[in-house]
Amino acid sequence: MRKVILSLVIVGLLSASATMLSAGVGESLDQAQKLYNEADFVSAIELLISTIEAEELDPAQAQRAYLLLARCFYARENQTEAAMWLGRLRENYPCLDINSQKYHRRFMELWYSVAKDSLCVKEDPGIKHVAVVDFRNNSTVDHDQWNPMQFGMADILISDLKNLSKLKVVDRERVQMLLDEIQVQQSEYFDDQTAVRVGKLLGVHAFVMGSFMQVSKDEMWIVPKLVKTETGEILESTTIKGKTKELMSMVAQTAETVAGWLKVAVSEEEKKVLHGNVSESTQAALAYSRGVLYEDERKYAEAREEYQKALAADSTYYPAIDRLSALAMTK
Repeated sequence: MRKVILSLVIVGLLSASATMLSAGVGESLDQAQKLYNEADFVSAIELLISTIEAEELDPAQAQRAYLLLARCFYARENQTEAAMWLGRLRENYPCLDINSQKYHRRFMELWYSVAKDSLCVKEDPGIKHVAVVDFRNNSTVDHDQWNPMQFGMADILISDLKNLSKLKVVDRERVQMLLDEIQVQQSEYFDDQTAVRVGKLLGVHAFVMGSFMQVSKDEMWIVPKLVKTETGEILESTTIKGKTKELMSMVAQTAETVAGWLKVAVSEEEKKVLHGNVSESTQAALAYSRGVLYEDERKYAEAREEYQKALAADSTYYPAIDRLSALAMTK
């Protein structure tokens, strides 16, 4: 009996010790994040490296530490060290997915550059991989006004699709980087055969592409289509019609339509997230889309101004909030 009690005491002490160590690491990472937020990057780097060297980090803690270290070095314009820590992150966690909406465009380009040759071999076989490319503006009314939406609609649709647990969606920035490498422009020259070529390089099952058009003052259409990567065959296509002021609800409906095409079940909770995040302000969506275009052109000050305009039109427009936070990463 005494041996049993002693064993239980030892197990309890080891568990308590592990909990205390984990709490200590968590506190150190919280402090490093605070230093980063205060732009004290040197102190944050010193604390993170000492924590990594002195403690046993669990996977979630290690991912957080490596990513924050990369952000610190990036903020100090040391891309070599930033790439090294991103590489270590990718090497140890090849299936890790970083939310591109929360980080600076150039930081994500660095991430993609170290991640492109890594292989994730533990993906759930039930998860479908898709990519979305920019939608063409075929409006017959106010055509020029809607041009920026060519860049913003894909970005917004990707954000919506990422709310679905059984879908893995390639970031728009990663698609654009690859298209830049092969000198193809998304909105003008991305045809079905290009989808085959790029899709195989990205490792996706299908591409979502299409167009949108304002057909009258009060009516808007979205025409999405699903293209099979292996053959370039158009598997599905439809026309979603609605009022112009309901454009963002139509984008959310497009996300559900794509999920249906891919035979991906959408839970009630996911539906609530999809439709609960919809903005009723087309002006916010247009300003956001102009911001996306400016980021494509590396005009970050102008992008920041457009995202601020989006928030002025709708203070709860979360995509603009995320992008403003991402643009604040550098000094």
